[in-house]
Formats: sequence, C-alpha cells, structure tokens
Amino acid sequence: MKMRNRKIGMIVLLAVLTVAIFSAGCTSQGTESSTSKTRTVVDMTGRTVEVPAEINRIADQFPAHNTVVLLLGFADKIVAAPKVWTINNYWFQKMVPSIKSAVAPFESSTVNEEELMAAKPDLVFTSSLAPFEKLAEKGVPIIVLKTATFNDLKGYVRLTAEILGTEDAKVRAEKYCNYFDQNINMVKAATADIPREKRVKVYYAASGPLNTEGNNTMVKEWIEIGGGFNVAAEGGIEGGFKDVSIEDVVTWNPDIIVVRDAPFKNTILNDKRWQETNAVQNGRVYISPKGVYTWCVRAPEEALNVLWVAKTFYPERFPNLDIEKETKYFYETFFGYKLSDDEVDLILHPEKQTW
Repeated sequence: MKMRNRKIGMIVLLAVLTVAIFSAGCTSQGTESSTSKTRTVVDMTGRTVEVPAEINRIADQFPAHNTVVLLLGFADKIVAAPKVWTINNYWFQKMVPSIKSAVAPFESSTVNEEELMAAKPDLVFTSSLAPFEKLAEKGVPIIVLKTATFNDLKGYVRLTAEILGTEDAKVRAEKYCNYFDQNINMVKAATADIPREKRVKVYYAASGPLNTEGNNTMVKEWIEIGGGFNVAAEGGIEGGFKDVSIEDVVTWNPDIIVVRDAPFKNTILNDKRWQETNAVQNGRVYISPKGVYTWCVRAPEEALNVLWVAKTFYPERFPNLDIEKETKYFYETFFGYKLSDDEVDLILHPEKQTW
C-alpha cells in the first residue's frame, strides 16, 4: 500500500514539474517578445525601417528637423548634425550645450560615412535617401522625411515622437500640432474676407536674393494663410530653391519682400534694379525671425511664423497680437527655455545678431 502511494506521489510530482517547466518556457518566450530590442516603423516615403526599441544616439542630417528633436525632449541625444545650422547655432548651443560635442559628417548632398558611423547612431533622420543608400543597404536605420508642406511638418513631428517611443514625446508632439493649428485657424479667420485684388503680393528670398520658393512649399502656405499670394508661385515657379532673374521680380512687382537671411536685405536695398518694386519703394522688405532655426521654413517655429507674417502683412487686423509675448510662450513651452526681453528682440530682429 505504501509502495503504491509512493508511486502515485511520484507521478503527481512529475506532472507538476512538467507543467511548471512548460509554463516557465511559455513565460520566457512572452517576455522575450515583449522586450524585443528592435521594432519596425514606416518612414514618410513608405519604407519599412527596423529601429532600436530605445533611442539613445541620434544622427540628423536635416537641419530643421534637429529642432523637432529639441521640441520632443531628445536634443541631448543628438550625436551627429549639420555644422552651420545646428552645431554652431547660437540659440541651439544655449538651449542644448551638449550639441557642441556632436560631429558634423553632413554636407549639402554628401555624408562622411566613416565619421558618421564612428558616432554610433541608433538611427539617422534625413530629408533625402540618396546620400545614405549604401548605409541603408548595410542595415543602418535611415528615416526619410517629406518636407514640402505644413502637413508634412506636423507629420514628421508626430512620426519622430512615435520613433523616439516615449509617451512624453507623443504628448509634446500633439500639444505642438494643436498649437500650430490654432494659430493657422486664427490667422485664416482674420484674413478670409480680404478680396483677391486687395491681397498683398509677396516675394520670398530663400538662399539668395534671386532664389525663391513657389508652388508646393511651406512658403506658399504661410504667405496665403497670412492673406497674401506668392508672386513666384503665380509666375509658375515649382518647389523650393529655384533661381529667378531680377527681371522676373520686377515684372511680378511684389508689395512685400521677406528674406531668409539678414544680409539679403542690404543687397536688395543697395541694388538700384530692385528700386522698381513696390516693396523697396514703400520700405516693406523684412527679415524672417531666426531662433534655433529660421522661422520661415520647415521647422517648429513655423507655428510662430504664421503669427509674425499676419502681424507684418496686416498689422491693423491684429492689434492685440503680441509677437514678443507669443515668442516667450513658445520657447518656454516647447523648447523649455525662458527668453529675456533682449533675447526676444534678437530673435525678432536677426540683423542684430552679431555671431
């Protein structure tokens, strides 16, 4: 009887051990799956890219996008960036001192692969796959972004938050996009009743006085939202960074000229050929504000730019719009940096920036 009981006990024990071992195996497999070291994302060109589950080292070839990384709270993880627009940027250095230690392997259309890979990035953000095709073939995660429209901008803010993977980044992204949309809607509502013939004609100087942006660009969008129309787009110019002639500009005869960089204003004012335009004759040549990036193209400060444009184009329609106050709010809320009055003045008047 005792022997029989022992046998039954042994059988029960073996059964319990078998179940325990099997259960442990199943649990181990589940943990392995839930703590996977990589995940897949789809970039803005439809490419499926495998990225690390946790992002700690970021390379960013697209200058304006570095400020998106700042917006989302990950700028201290940038290890490779453009030299002029980001690493040497006065405001970026003030807000993110660690940026001075980043390497600069990117030129306008090329990349120093050895220098980039020595920085050991977890992934690379770019506005063009072309310089990175070989690295992509080797398995380096390359995230390609579209950069033409405001929807693209909001799209890569949200995509970047998804890739960075934290709930905080996603909350920041939505808060920013909502703020941007609110500003757009407010300005549109205030300028909607301006008839076509009364809208200001605007010319934008991009990488030089005779270089501009036309249709399918953010420039066209903010000009139209602000109650004007883009003379280059009206003249058939497609896309960004397109050269035009002084004869084109004189024929278009803009009421307002907005320049990306401060030196362009002096070039225009000191060239007698530009004197034929209404903009020069009426003193309406303006420099786009410049902070961690120039406000007028492809960076988060576009949310402020639509306000500045509205106030600049039609000051009488926006008597209660305080650009200085909005600038302080934006930088503190979205970049975590509290601007002084003097710093706001420098950002709004880049010609005073001496660095």
